[in-house]
Amino acid sequence: MPEKLGSKPTLIVWGLRDRGFRPSMIPRMRQAFSDVVIVELTTAKHYIQEDAPAEIADAIAKRFG
Repeated sequence: MPEKLGSKPTLIVWGLRDRGFRPSMIPRMRQAFSDVVIVELTTAKHYIQEDAPAEIADAIAKRFG
């Protein structure tokens, strides 16, 4: 998929306490997307929208607003 979407402006919001999507995967995301902003939520787990809704809304507004 990076060959089709890799150059699109991208926002990745990552819960650093997620057991399924480990923070060790972040470098791979940086490689896949050339125009990426990654926001790391230090206390968020898998359901980031429940753990950090304000931070997610702020990240979206800053990146795309």
